[in-house]
Amino acid sequence: MNDSMFEDESLLPPLTVAENISISLKDFASSEHAEKFGHIIANTVCTISRILDLERLDGITVAFNYEDALLQLDRGCQISRPLSRTSDGHNVGIAMAAAVLRTGVVKAHILLWAPTVLALESSSNEGFWPALYILAHECGHVEDLKLRDVCFPGTILQNQITDPEKVILERFVEVLWEEYAACRACAIFGKAQTAIIEKSFIEVLIDSRKRANAAILSYRFHRSIERVLEEACVPLCEPLRLAAYLFGHLDGLNTSLDDAPHARDLLSGSSYVSFINRLRDVLRGLWSNRGHWTSIDEFDPLRSIVRDLLEDCGIFLQLQADGSLYINIPYRSETMP
Repeated sequence: MNDSMFEDESLLPPLTVAENISISLKDFASSEHAEKFGHIIANTVCTISRILDLERLDGITVAFNYEDALLQLDRGCQISRPLSRTSDGHNVGIAMAAAVLRTGVVKAHILLWAPTVLALESSSNEGFWPALYILAHECGHVEDLKLRDVCFPGTILQNQITDPEKVILERFVEVLWEEYAACRACAIFGKAQTAIIEKSFIEVLIDSRKRANAAILSYRFHRSIERVLEEACVPLCEPLRLAAYLFGHLDGLNTSLDDAPHARDLLSGSSYVSFINRLRDVLRGLWSNRGHWTSIDEFDPLRSIVRDLLEDCGIFLQLQADGSLYINIPYRSETMP
């Protein structure tokens, strides 16, 4: 996919990506293959940049050793939580747009696991369109990062969270908007992705409560708050994250949940239905004002949804008079030894 596909390039929207964008190819079998594929990635990103705003793209790394590439990325500042590959039993990370700081400017660096995008070498490849969607999705994150940084300067990578509740919740909250925004922005690049996203949503919705309850039951014996927050909250919040993916994609295509009937039917009888309906409404409201937000507090309803979900599963974050946070996980029939 490149601009040469169009007879008159002057009729196209302008490029938003820098001409000298850095592209790093790691672990390729030959320098010739790496160089050739680097040009393909560059041309594809240039075309995407006519649709999505990629002004804040720092660069792209395509690597066969994805985990190593994540660890080696220079973020430009000290980060408490290093980049790591998602691996939760249902999904494995294959791409990421990581925020970085370059001479005081917040940008995004795209990292791609090489096997998932090599199909871009030819539009006749069976995996061409899925590979294009993966790249476009990460570009959607680049566009969103710029919008948030413009509205809330000095917050991304430059503002340490001190509120004890936010320290726990933020990792589950911020991803909801970020994935909704990226999926909605790039939906036109992957109409066929609906079934794939629907399947991922169904997989986590089916057993999220069971996994969270099992983690709480295990906590009764090991008594580690840090461990139970990780082992229970991650699976518990996954349906929210995948719902953000699904609704972002469907909204980007101007369709409804009827186009994902299996997800629709499963959700209707799920304990998650009220939380996900609230999530959908909040995300759509934020999108309607996208790029014109005046306060970071506009995103607080997302935090309320996550907090309410945790409480519904028996995890209570209680702020104490001295400013500390007490984690209360009372006994319930489903989490009794």
